[in-house]
Amino acid sequence: MWEYKQMENKKIILFLIGLILTFSIIRVSAIILHDFESYSSENPFDSKAKTITGELRRITGLDWHHIHFGIILISIVIPLIILNLHPFVWLIFGSGLSMILDQFFPLINLGNYFGAPMFLISILLHLIAIETSLIISLEN
Repeated sequence: MWEYKQMENKKIILFLIGLILTFSIIRVSAIILHDFESYSSENPFDSKAKTITGELRRITGLDWHHIHFGIILISIVIPLIILNLHPFVWLIFGSGLSMILDQFFPLINLGNYFGAPMFLISILLHLIAIETSLIISLEN
């Protein structure tokens, strides 16, 4: 019983680390590496952003955002979670979920990603995910 509880706590901790660390890294790098001059441009492919998504836009001609990486990561990790292969997958799950939560509302055109309202909504969504995971861990 004790070992099971320790393993469950480790999963929650890894999930929270992935969630919080990814949110911090993505927001900081977006602010530092983004091309604000062409951000409001009609053509996202004109951007000179030095982000991974900016490079992928130029290379592939597709309008990449980090929400897409989050969906890809979660799609890969969910079967691994179901198989209970390794607790490390919870770190990747937290990271993928963070990418989705951070860009969900701006991607459906409810505001500017760099605006204060979108930042606050993203923080709120992350806090809900944190609270939910802590409530679930306490119930076990």
